[in-house]
This record gives sequence, structure tokens and C-alpha cells, in this order.
Amino acid sequence: MITSRYAPHLFTLLATVASGIVSGTAYSADAFAVDFRQTPSGPNNHIESIELVDGLRGQIAELELEHGSFDLVLLEPLQSLTQALIEIGEFGSADTLLNRRLQLLRSESGLSNPEQIPIIEEIIKNSMRLGNWKTVQRQYEHILWLRKQDANADVNQVLEAMDDVAHWNMAMVSLDHPRNRTQNFLDARELQRDIVRVAEKEFGDNSFALVPWLYKQALNQHRLLAFLASDDELSYDAREDILMKEALSGADYLRSGLHIIYRIEEIAGRMNDLEAEAMARIYAADFQFLLNLGTSIAVYGEAVELLEQAGVSQDRIRTFFDRPVILPVDQFFFRLDDAIAHQQRRDDILDQLTGDADNWEGVNLGGFVAWNESLRFAQQPPLPSLAEGVIDMNLNVVEARFSVSAKGFSTIPDILASDPDNIRARTDARDAIASLPFRPPIVDGRPRRSEEILLRFAYPPPL
Repeated sequence: MITSRYAPHLFTLLATVASGIVSGTAYSADAFAVDFRQTPSGPNNHIESIELVDGLRGQIAELELEHGSFDLVLLEPLQSLTQALIEIGEFGSADTLLNRRLQLLRSESGLSNPEQIPIIEEIIKNSMRLGNWKTVQRQYEHILWLRKQDANADVNQVLEAMDDVAHWNMAMVSLDHPRNRTQNFLDARELQRDIVRVAEKEFGDNSFALVPWLYKQALNQHRLLAFLASDDELSYDAREDILMKEALSGADYLRSGLHIIYRIEEIAGRMNDLEAEAMARIYAADFQFLLNLGTSIAVYGEAVELLEQAGVSQDRIRTFFDRPVILPVDQFFFRLDDAIAHQQRRDDILDQLTGDADNWEGVNLGGFVAWNESLRFAQQPPLPSLAEGVIDMNLNVVEARFSVSAKGFSTIPDILASDPDNIRARTDARDAIASLPFRPPIVDGRPRRSEEILLRFAYPPPL
């Protein structure tokens, strides 16, 4: 389901303009500069909204008669009309106006002027509403081209534009046709390799600034393993398109991820920051645990010693290690408190189905959103920021109770509630949770079994 982020009540904000339309008063372009996101809530009067849209069109026609059809004075009123059309769900008409605004700006400032990026971002959001995924892809790539053409662009702007394209490719793994999933992932994977190369060239091989990009690259090794381990035709595609060409095993990819973490450890070691070094060691232990290496528990112990040397309190260390965690963690943190806060924020990812979470006496792990029905034990990568509030995956959500062994394996979960409440959603969630890898609680240097765990598991329904 595609939803608009804007409030549905444009007639309140346009009351002043409407009175001008009725009285025949002429308005300058500034009269149309309205921020529809600030519209107060209330009942939507669709008829009045349409009348106001018609009035805006009339005012724009007057400006065209006075200034011509290609004058920049039209940009602001066209923007207001665009927002008004989005308010009433006329996304196709809004798309036409967005492209007109873009052409007006290009005719004045040229094809490579970065000032057009805000309009392109509007086109991206509106194309998301329309479900025009290929258009979204092209526009993200166009922003990247503009950033590369801009001699004044900061390298971080280029890296962020590259990352947006990569994240959109990741989103397409869920949104695009299933036959394109492997290629979408491979495109994202190659882009993230390029990001690391650009960052290395700009910041050097041992810079702290590399760490977020390196960790994303490490996560991709686990995601690739999820493709190979899929229980449907996606696994066949991945083996044919990736495994056979690269002549590696699934474990090889995880080992590659571990070596990337070792590189992060080396960077942390040069920072003269014991807590940062300890956190990097925890992430290394996580990847060792995923590889079922016997060294992982000892490495967790080394991390605890470093945290203690860094002055981190025993209470905070216990808080971090006393609950199971789904591996791998989706973000890299150099501070234990940030990692704990991230664990706690997961409680709010998904709405409760039963209300049991508020009074749960065991461990409430909050929510986990899987990538899609084929990649149920890989966490869904975050959508690009422009998609927030615009794309709604309309997730299947299942609430389950289970235990985790000291070796990080889940028991077969009991399904407490499901939305939709059908056999397919319950079975998918049960199978997925049973295959999730966990870091078990670690108490006094030893892994422990954890009982009565609550998890809200979600995934996008099959296309």
C-alpha cells in the first residue's frame, strides 16, 4: 500500500487564496508558497479541495498570460499546485507538474546544476506513490550523477547519493519482480564496494570515517548467505548468478565479513579508545559466532575486559549481555550505551498484536522485520530516507514466544497472534524464527539459555 506523508486538508491552508479567487484579486507567486505538511487535522472536504485546485490553475494561467509559460515566476505556484494535487491523490497530474518545474529550472540553470535536486527528490517521492519503481531508480541515479558533476560537492554528499542508490536497490529486492531480486542485490553490493573505494581514496585506508561503510559491506556478506540459504527458487538463482561465478561457499562469504570486521578492529585500535576497540571486538565475536567458531565466547570475554578498562560500569555491561540478540546487528556502534539504546528502540518497531508485551515477564525483543518471504532470516535493510512515510510495505506481523539455547538456536516458537491470521503467515514466521541466529545471553563469561522470549516478527507479503 502506498501512502502520502501529507495531511489531507489543503482547504484550510488555502482559505486566503480561495477568497482571492472568489473576489477576483490577483496574487503574486509568493501567495502560493504553502507548506502542506503543517495542515491541521480535520475532516477532508474533497469537493472544496477540487475547487481550490481549479482556482490555483486559474491563477497560474493568469501568471502565464502576464509572464509567459517559461518564466521562473511560475515555480512557486506550480509547487503549491503540485502539493494540492498530492493532497487529493492526483499523483499522475502532480507528476506532470513536477516534470514541468524541473524543465523550467533546467532551462534557466542548465542540466547539471545541483539546485534541481530538491525537485528531483519530490519526483522520487511522487513516483514512489505511483509505484513507478524504475523511475525512482533513474532519479536516484540522476542525483548521483549531479553530485559527481558538481565541483563544489562535498565527498560525503557523493557517498550519501551512492548509498541512496544502493539502498534503493536493496528495497527493490522486496518491491520488484522476484526474478530481479538477485540482480538488484548484486547492483547494491557493487555500489557499496565502490563507496568503500571512494571513501578510502578520500579519507585514507585507516580512517574512522571508513567504519560505517565497511560495516555495511560486512553485512552484505551475511545477506548474500541469506540468498544462498533461501528455500525457494531464489536460492537457485543466487547459486547460478553468484556462487558458481565466484566459486565460493556460503561460509566463505561470512569469513569475508569477519575479515572486514577485523579491519574495523585495526582502525579502532589506532583510535586510542578502549571502548571503541571493545565494541569492534564484540562485532568480531558476533561474526565468529555466526561461523560457529569456538573462539567467539573468549573474544566476548576480551571485549568485556576492555570495556572494564575503559571505565564502563558493570551494570551497563550486564545490561548489554543479559539478553539474546539476533545476529548480525544491523548497525555499528563505538559506544556501548548507543548499542543498548538501539536494542531498546527495537521494542517500538512494530505495533503489538496482543498487548502481552507491556506485562511480559520474560525477554521482550521487540520487532524484527525480515527482507521478504524468501529472505526471512535476513533483516530488511533500511529504506532510503525519502521513502519514509511514503512507502508502506503492508507487513504481515506475527507475535511469537520461544526460547534460545546457549548455542544461539531458537526453539520452535509458539505463535500468540498473527495479522493476517492465516496458516501461511504463521508457518512463515515459525520457520523463520526457528532459523534466526542469536547471540545468547553471556553471564560471567559463559553463554546461557534464555526462556520466555517475545518477538514480533514481520515480513512483506509475497508479490
